This record gives sequence, C-alpha cells and structure tokens, in this order.
Amino acid sequence: MEPLGYDIPDVLVDVTTRNSIFSTAAVLRLSPVTGAFRPYIEALLGFNYLFTYTSVGDDGGWSEDFATTTNLDDWSLTYGAGAGAVIRALDIRSQSGRSLFSLHMEAGVRYCRGRAAEYLRQGSMRREHGSLWYEPLLSDTDLLKTHLGLVFRF
Repeated sequence: MEPLGYDIPDVLVDVTTRNSIFSTAAVLRLSPVTGAFRPYIEALLGFNYLFTYTSVGDDGGWSEDFATTTNLDDWSLTYGAGAGAVIRALDIRSQSGRSLFSLHMEAGVRYCRGRAAEYLRQGSMRREHGSLWYEPLLSDTDLLKTHLGLVFRF
C-alpha cells in the first residue's frame, strides 16, 4: 500500500508491477496423416514480446485498476524446432466405416531461439525523490516450451 500522492497521503492504493512475455510463432509440421500414433517434427518462426507494466487500484481489490502504464517493452525474432506426438484416444465410426468423430491427445516440446531484447526484472525500477529510474537488462530470449492438448476431429 502506498499513498495516492504527496498531496493525498491519507488515500492508500495498491501499486502492482508485472513482467510478462507473449510468444507466438508460425509452425510448419511434418507428420503422418493417419494412424493411432503420429509422431511429428516442427519448424517455427515468430516473435517474443516482453513488457513490464505498473497498475494502480484500490486497497480493497473490489474494482478495476484505475491507472496503468507500460514501463518498458521490446520484441525479438524467434525461430526453433519442436517434436511430439498425437495419440488417438477415441474413434467413433459410422456403420460404413467412415470416421464421425475422433479424440486425440497431443504432447510436445519446442525450443525457440530468441534474439536479444531489453526487459526489466524485480529491482530494475527505482523510485528516488519523485523520479523513476530504469535499469533494463539485455539478453537472448530463448524459450523451452512444453504443451499438452486435445485434438477433436469431426
């Protein structure tokens, strides 16, 4: 809890700073078309968007934040590879043998090599005498991602 301002020290507000990353990629997948077990490999090309933002809200948490600002943001190109498998769990067929519905489970891993980007972490923002100072870090934005999912086919 912090005072809303120097002129209003009796109104306390929550000040929250969050660090986030949004990662997206186009995927080219090589996989068998049929079969109960379908392993695959992938090639990926996309970007990472890193951002830090600060929001101010009431001390009870009952309402939306009333002020938000982005402190620092940057993006970087990313590329990589992945592998995994799709496993059929359920297959419902018509009397003629045509598939009406199938349910598959998917599991995989992706390594994405990210170019350098600037970002903030805890301790990278300092408040001194009414001023705000940033000490951004610069590093590669490599990510190792796992995923689990369901695939429905009609």
